Amino acid sequence: MSDLNNVTLMGRLVRDAEVRQTSSGKHCALFSIVVNRTKKENDQYMQTAHFFNLALFGNRAEGLMPYLKKGQQVVIEGHLEQRHWEKDGEKRSGTEIVVEDLHLAGYKKNESGIAAEPGTGASGTSVSAADTAGDMSPSGSEYFLSPDETEDNPSSGSEYFF
Repeated sequence: MSDLNNVTLMGRLVRDAEVRQTSSGKHCALFSIVVNRTKKENDQYMQTAHFFNLALFGNRAEGLMPYLKKGQQVVIEGHLEQRHWEKDGEKRSGTEIVVEDLHLAGYKKNESGIAAEPGTGASGTSVSAADTAGDMSPSGSEYFLSPDETEDNPSSGSEYFF
């Protein structure tokens, strides 16, 4: 039996996606989503927020950029990837989600919390990563940006893509 590495999440973009290029010239859209989870504790419902860093590779990254804006609700399918690097002599590692498919799940809310006009992620709109022209994610070390191409992620305190 083979191992299983699948991730499916529904959440909202924390900030607008950013497109970069890997050292081999592949396009990569980098973004974070927040996923809220509600659980019951002692007759009260508590909500916690979980933040995840994601990467979408290939021409799909550019094709979906008009839709990957702060507040946009998305459903993603992908897999976990772990990387290791060294900074200032200290070994580090990080895990991110490599997006294989992405669907717009609802309206993007504007600053006042009101749903924005259709075309910015209307409910029922499905823009799949597979529908946009492009290649699948690269293999091997091309998956991740080199440590020189990363910045600290202020939302997590860890070094990821952002």
